[in-house]
Amino acid sequence: MMVQMTQLLKHIKWIMLMVCAWCAMPVQAADPTLAVGDKAPHFRLVAMDGSVETLSDYIGRQPVYLIFWNTWCGHCIHKVPQVMQTQKELGSKLKIIAINTSWSDSLAEVRAFQQRFQTNYQIVFDDGAKVTDRYGVWGAPTEFIIDVHGIVRHRDDLPKDLSARVASWQFSETEEPAIKLVSTCEGEQTSC
Repeated sequence: MMVQMTQLLKHIKWIMLMVCAWCAMPVQAADPTLAVGDKAPHFRLVAMDGSVETLSDYIGRQPVYLIFWNTWCGHCIHKVPQVMQTQKELGSKLKIIAINTSWSDSLAEVRAFQQRFQTNYQIVFDDGAKVTDRYGVWGAPTEFIIDVHGIVRHRDDLPKDLSARVASWQFSETEEPAIKLVSTCEGEQTSC
């Protein structure tokens, strides 16, 4: 009985030590939330069709509608028809890129989702959620409108009629010249 009690106390002591050590670990502060008016972080991600999508490809050319999503997210699934309609109506004026956060998702699940819904917009997979973290995304769906100068014009709560606003995203509100994005990617990385 005494031996069992001693072993139990050792286990309890070890567990408490581990809990204390875990609690004492420094907490890494989350990136501040990307807000309206901020410069959008650069990204380079591989799309389901094998092409590479980078934000810098659209700077100076076309506004971008980013949607961070997951295959298991009910609100994300509910948005698919709306996003497909937006692509159909505004695809030549507004680049739509749906970024799967990779939270509890796999490439196979994303491919199956794309086939199931026959999406007509670009889908990319953020392996390791690096871009998701850089954009301060903590829930799905999270949406951004980025103007031609790389500035965030909307974060969630998008205007109901995007077609009425897309022309305003061609110019910055202060009429400043285009802002050049500074890449944090190195070489031929497929995800950064």
